[in-house]
Amino acid sequence: MQALCTLVSLCYNQPMETSVEILIIMLSVVLIVFLVVAIILSIHLIRLTKKIQNIAETTGKIAEDARGVADNIKAITSPIAIGAGIVSAIEKLKSHKKKSAHKSESKTEE
Repeated sequence: MQALCTLVSLCYNQPMETSVEILIIMLSVVLIVFLVVAIILSIHLIRLTKKIQNIAETTGKIAEDARGVADNIKAITSPIAIGAGIVSAIEKLKSHKKKSAHKSESKTEE
């Protein structure tokens, strides 16, 4: 600090007053505190950014896995749905034939 005060006094070619020296010391301390806080905050910001990036990557992997599961389910359920539709249609045809056979038997009995 004394070197800074001496440098300032050399620039002005006159001895510094006490209040100016105190002001320079206070500003120097504030600057040092600000720089230390800025460095600490920068380190924390970098760590936070890395954590957010990891979370984003994990979320992307989960979304890809979910998409794969959905595709697999779609691939499995499509043939099942088609098979169920065919079975339903066959059952309707059988029930329709039984009804028409009952109607024809009841007409012949009369």
